[in-house]
Amino acid sequence: MTGWTSFVLSGVAALGIVGCARPIMPAPSTTGGPFAEGEYETLRIGVARAAITPALGVSSFGYGADAKVTKGLWTRLYCRAFVLVAGVQPLAIVPCDLPAIGTLLQRSVVEEVNRLGLALPASRLMLTATQTHAGPAHYLDGETSASAGSSELPGFDPDLVRFLSRSIASAIHRAYQARRPGSLRWVHDAPRLDVLELRVSDAEPLEEGVDASTTTRCSAGSLTFVASATLRLPAANRLLGADAFGVASRQVEAAHRVALAEGCPTDPLAGIINAHESAAPVRSGTIDEVIASGHALGRTIEAALQARTDFYAHPPLGARYVEVDLGQSRRLASGADDTELTSVLPFAVLRAGDSAISFVPTLLSAAAAADMKAAVVSAFRAARDPVVAVLAGSTNGDIAAAKISSREASRLTNALSKHLIDGRTALPAEPDRAGAFSYSLGPERRRLSLGRDQATLYDARSRRRALGLCTVKATKTLAVCFRWADVAPGAAPLVVEPSIGLRAARTEPDIWLDDRGTAFRTKVHGAAHDLWIWSTVFRPTAEQWRALADKGSLRVVTNLETGAVPVSAGFDEAHPPPDCTAEEQRQCEL
Repeated sequence: MTGWTSFVLSGVAALGIVGCARPIMPAPSTTGGPFAEGEYETLRIGVARAAITPALGVSSFGYGADAKVTKGLWTRLYCRAFVLVAGVQPLAIVPCDLPAIGTLLQRSVVEEVNRLGLALPASRLMLTATQTHAGPAHYLDGETSASAGSSELPGFDPDLVRFLSRSIASAIHRAYQARRPGSLRWVHDAPRLDVLELRVSDAEPLEEGVDASTTTRCSAGSLTFVASATLRLPAANRLLGADAFGVASRQVEAAHRVALAEGCPTDPLAGIINAHESAAPVRSGTIDEVIASGHALGRTIEAALQARTDFYAHPPLGARYVEVDLGQSRRLASGADDTELTSVLPFAVLRAGDSAISFVPTLLSAAAAADMKAAVVSAFRAARDPVVAVLAGSTNGDIAAAKISSREASRLTNALSKHLIDGRTALPAEPDRAGAFSYSLGPERRRLSLGRDQATLYDARSRRRALGLCTVKATKTLAVCFRWADVAPGAAPLVVEPSIGLRAARTEPDIWLDDRGTAFRTKVHGAAHDLWIWSTVFRPTAEQWRALADKGSLRVVTNLETGAVPVSAGFDEAHPPPDCTAEEQRQCEL
């Protein structure tokens, strides 16, 4: 047993149930050097998506002890990997539909990336969390993160760390393998948001003498830095989902695809990163309200991307990273037990074109964020190098950094910016080095279902069957519920996507809509003998219903990647199925 697996499992074994020793987070095997400095050879860019929706049955995270065990999903969860290469070492920015990013997950991803043959130092991986409160628990370091106060079914599960880190690492590796000559531009729509748009060339390799800025016509996507979402699902929610940021990402990705030039090899992605806390109060809403909020943000980003600014194929690029031990004083000031929080926190500054991004392991208030931006601008202005300051919060280690002060954060990012410029400014630790330090874990519990000791799809092939199709009552637009009997969570291929979709009689075998969007809401209801009862509600928008009007009879299809059965009866908007009975309505309620 080697790498991160050994230190996770040995750490848990040492802690036992109550935690009697603190394991050591080892230094990664790959060390970092300077990213790019100044203007280098052509920038290369690659993007790839990681599917990180776990099997149903994990707890959600973000509401303390009120967080519920999940029994369904209303959107899938993703990480979107953006890899920039200038010179030798790559740098990866990876926003994830997760509640938080612990150092354990970040280091685990690094080890998995290195295992795949890509030398990516921990100092060059910026994982960020959208802070969805409908994301999974059980993967975070820190005893409180897996204690009885973390959810109604608490515990730390190394299998979930494995699942997440391998999925994310695979996406980073694929993005690096797909890298092409690229260019970037910034759109600053202060004070609302900042957008970094990326393009890549449709020609690889470039012909000698060809300017990359004239050939990078293919969208690779965008990264948007915006204040945190203020509308979230309530603590009673039992469906996994990406919240408003995930909805906005899908909408902006669709806009990028529509604008994609013919012959482009890319599948553009739209990552959204928390810049700072919103000035507006956070409130709870329904899924439909969260979707509407996400669409509103998506329209704002789309409007910002209409601005005309220049793309640069040879932008100034540079990055500095430092891990700072803020010491016992920070732990005592936070009121945390000495065995709970690590005092070592990572900070980074990335210069990209005319802007500098500060990555901080917490979500600062709007006022504190303004102070930090001013500190970065001041450092570059002193060097007669004006930049626009951009902030990325909820980054590596943010689960342990809630109490960091604005003064500490501003001082560190100012020093990092100066060191990036001159290479001499004193820093509190060696730059671009991820070191070893002690940390803590909660009690280990198996929470991620892996389908062990359950009937497989093959075993149950003759018993898996449709149970019925009905119209859900009291919805603004037509919603259809399909119920079926299938294998258990973990054995069911719900983690393989797409899993559920809509097939039209006139265009078979094409799938018109699937569960990678927001049209399907899927739940599991419990065991019935050796199978489980499942349901999915197909609730498209009015616009989507209009697009399906000429497609003929429609059928909901499950297990798309593994045989496409069971399948529902046929229906369309003009000929809906009968209304749900009281029991069907209970299982199909939204």
